[in-house]
Amino acid sequence: MFCTGVQSLGVGLVNHTCVPHFKLLNNQPIAVVTRWGAAAGLLFQPGDRLLLGPVWEDQLLILQPRGYGSIMLGRRENGRLLAEPGRVPASPVRWSPAGGVVAVERSLERIGSAGGMGTLGLGEWLPAPLTQQILSEKSDTPQLDWTAVDPLVRHHSLKQGTASDTLPSGLVFGRTVKAARALPARPGWVRFVLLPPPATVHTPLWGGLEQDGHREAS
Repeated sequence: MFCTGVQSLGVGLVNHTCVPHFKLLNNQPIAVVTRWGAAAGLLFQPGDRLLLGPVWEDQLLILQPRGYGSIMLGRRENGRLLAEPGRVPASPVRWSPAGGVVAVERSLERIGSAGGMGTLGLGEWLPAPLTQQILSEKSDTPQLDWTAVDPLVRHHSLKQGTASDTLPSGLVFGRTVKAARALPARPGWVRFVLLPPPATVHTPLWGGLEQDGHREAS
């Protein structure tokens, strides 16, 4: 499919017509972006990892075909499946949810060395408490517009030298305070949490750092 628009934020994020492509990792609740594109107000870059959890109403989903076809983004609203972008009806005979998108993580090395973007989409993002300390953002109102998040994350990725043996500190942002606190950081990555996972989901599912500082398996 021919992609129009520019790979940038702002008006281009909302209006360009490139649909992102994904692949599911075997035996892992993770989908990886293989071609950049926009959907649901978010701009995905190759290498981004979508962390999947249970499916619930009006949440961004990964839909997989029943048979031949490519996986895609979608939602479930009022019991119906809708494909993103465009909220086009998707038949449950043809498509089934592979999981709900809890968060999207992006490599800080890719941001620093390949000129990737330091934010996932428009609107405000709230840094997790540790992220706020790392970025030296001591504002009484921690909400950061995407125009502020992007340069902060870019600066962090370059400052830490991600190509060295020492991974940079992981960063976590969320759409809400609860979301920002829902997942641990993963060294070398920035995580954008769209919705906090249900209490039944254990955060070690996706690896990272527990709050006591012990490393989990990735």
